[in-house]
Amino acid sequence: MPGIRGPSKVFRRAYRASANLDRLQDDPQGVTVEYMTTEPDPHQTAELAWCAGFFDSEGIALRYLQRLILQVRHPVPDPLYRIRRSLNGHVRGPYFDIKDHGPEGVEAEQYWIWQCSGETAHAAALVLVPLSTCKREALQKLL
Repeated sequence: MPGIRGPSKVFRRAYRASANLDRLQDDPQGVTVEYMTTEPDPHQTAELAWCAGFFDSEGIALRYLQRLILQVRHPVPDPLYRIRRSLNGHVRGPYFDIKDHGPEGVEAEQYWIWQCSGETAHAAALVLVPLSTCKREALQKLL
């Protein structure tokens, strides 16, 4: 898999990734995107592998109105910010799940959500597919 110079540079905006990952096309707003390198940075590769593993265990991928959406829901925001640093997207929250236990009372569990959609999700999915084990086929079908 070709490496990327810097995840924040690649995923800062919703870039259109070519299917073969040779290079990224020009941004529609007129900003030229840097080419991908052939030798990945070891730290970056490890970080992307961690993101793929975390997404495999906690994430979902779906299409809504023909738009690709990647999402991870988690009770602690720190891992979601780590995913955002590597794959872009948004972290939102806290949200609260309110569970009524009848006479025992009400319980509220808080959670945060990392999400990306559209072209950003497409570019992130292209990076996650080769590194993913559990969700590889599902991601490939959605691409």
